[in-house]
Amino acid sequence: MQSMHEYTQETDELAKAVVEYTRRRIADPQPLDHPVPPDELGRAAGATITSGGIGGQEALRIWAEVLAPATITTDHPSFLSFVPGAPSKASVLFDLAVSASEVYGGSWLEGGGAVWAENQVLRWLADLAGMPAGAGGCFVSGGTAGNLSAPPWGLALLGLVAALCVMSLLATAALIVEDVRSGDDASR
Repeated sequence: MQSMHEYTQETDELAKAVVEYTRRRIADPQPLDHPVPPDELGRAAGATITSGGIGGQEALRIWAEVLAPATITTDHPSFLSFVPGAPSKASVLFDLAVSASEVYGGSWLEGGGAVWAENQVLRWLADLAGMPAGAGGCFVSGGTAGNLSAPPWGLALLGLVAALCVMSLLATAALIVEDVRSGDDASR
């Protein structure tokens, strides 16, 4: 029996298919897509959890043809709700590289490089907000995680954290506007 940790011909073919899907996904204009009721998804996707598995190529097909179109595209220019990630082409490609690296940035022991990069961004945000040199923190997946991980005195600073996020978005928007005005298409 082949180990899931071996790089085989099948793995290589799947890697090429995933890279090609990713390339097409970021090269073509993004569809906005839309939610689909669960019963429709069940009919379209079919059985996905089976005793023998469905294989990587079939899983990718189901994602590309059924599940992705039933998922609102948050990097679409018309999608102005939620900001789960950076909607640039470079960020999508780098997400692919980071995913392939299997990074865990929970502490310096196992993720020193990722933690260092996070600290650089936190320092930049703190500087934008005029915070002192000792200011720090960490990124969390959302407000609930932030609320649960903050010390009691930190809860009073949640408004400041929200303001930093808004400032970051405004700074990004200002750069995009500046690029558009100067005719630079790199931000699109």
